[in-house]
Amino acid sequence: MILILTNKACTTTNYVIDWLIAKNAQFLRINSEDKVNLVKLSLVEVEFEINEKRYNSNQFKSVWFYRGKFNLRSNITTCDSTFQLKNEIINHLKNEIALVEYLFVNSFNGKILGNYFTPNSNKVKALIAAKEVGLKIPQSEIITNKIQLKEKLAKSKIITKGIQDSATLESLNSSVNELTIYNNYSSLVIQKDIVKIPDRFFPTLIQEYIDKQYELRIFYLAGKCYTIAIFSQRNEKTKIDFRHYDNENDNKQIPYKLPVGVEQKVIRLMNKMELNSGSIDMIVDEKGSYVFLEINPVGLFEVVDYYGHFQIYEKIADYLI
Repeated sequence: MILILTNKACTTTNYVIDWLIAKNAQFLRINSEDKVNLVKLSLVEVEFEINEKRYNSNQFKSVWFYRGKFNLRSNITTCDSTFQLKNEIINHLKNEIALVEYLFVNSFNGKILGNYFTPNSNKVKALIAAKEVGLKIPQSEIITNKIQLKEKLAKSKIITKGIQDSATLESLNSSVNELTIYNNYSSLVIQKDIVKIPDRFFPTLIQEYIDKQYELRIFYLAGKCYTIAIFSQRNEKTKIDFRHYDNENDNKQIPYKLPVGVEQKVIRLMNKMELNSGSIDMIVDEKGSYVFLEINPVGLFEVVDYYGHFQIYEKIADYLI
């Protein structure tokens, strides 16, 4: 049997499951929203219940961790106590559950796709690892004050981006039932912004801005790279960050073959990061150099599959089977 850990809203999982059904593969899908009840936990196996059915970790020959977590914290209950003591008890139990979660995840002995404990991108760690395997990276620095920012801006154009994942924030205006969504895209820092910035600020990642010919979005799966080129440089809206989509003037996107040397470095990078799947962003600059930007361990790959015609959903299903 195959275990899939995801969330209810993940449509990508649905498409992979369609292939599993077509290939008559047995699977269990667990969403982050589903309550998981632990029955028995040892150092080598776990028994658990979900939807009133009992399973053993040894039943699963493969596991796919994709945008989901085991909902174990619903097992936490506390006694009547003072507010402060109750909070201390809850925090202690959360730490206990984290250790139980570690044992739970590591009790699966079959083939594993995805890294349960690395669901978020760590841009700094990935940049360091990319440089170590020989990939070119942008000049990068984390700064905390306006003086540093002015010094960097005087030397070259710079962009700012999140140190980890990009945040997606939602605000509901209940009076008109209107939902506003905010995203922190990569942004170019310009002189007129300086006056609005305080003298000291939260640690912020800045990078040199590199003029590019095109961007590369790579989906990495078990030693193979599936790549498309995105000609985002031609559109002012997507020039800095292609995720800032222009629905009225879509970027040209085509299948792309990485040079062998670059692909080998990407494979070494993913091995170094202990990832057997994930999305990788690179650019090709105006001189033809390949520049690594970041990794998203649970990045979406619908666009890569659609424009590249790679049949990634089926390939994931085959890997799990």
